[in-house]
Amino acid sequence: MKRARLIDAGIAVLVIGFTAAALIYVFADEPPGEVEFANPRAYENQIERFGGKATLYVLRFNEWLSTLLHGRSLAVTIAVLSLAVSLLLFWLARRDATTHSHKDNDT
Repeated sequence: MKRARLIDAGIAVLVIGFTAAALIYVFADEPPGEVEFANPRAYENQIERFGGKATLYVLRFNEWLSTLLHGRSLAVTIAVLSLAVSLLLFWLARRDATTHSHKDNDT
């Protein structure tokens, strides 16, 4: 029973996620270009001077993450995440089935 629910949940996540990703991909506008600094290296040096290397790495990570959450990149992100979650659910369903078969063999 639990196995069937996990499989159904995996299918639902996959279908809903891919449908949402397709709709976003079709209807999304590309975001406007990034703000360019006259001297990006000087900007990074200022950030590093005020906050240190960790702040610079957090800033770069934040900029990268923000590119994944707009436009068509968002659609790809949603598709990949829904695929990963559905594969996890399918794996859990298979693991549950093998666990029950081993328990049945022991008795």
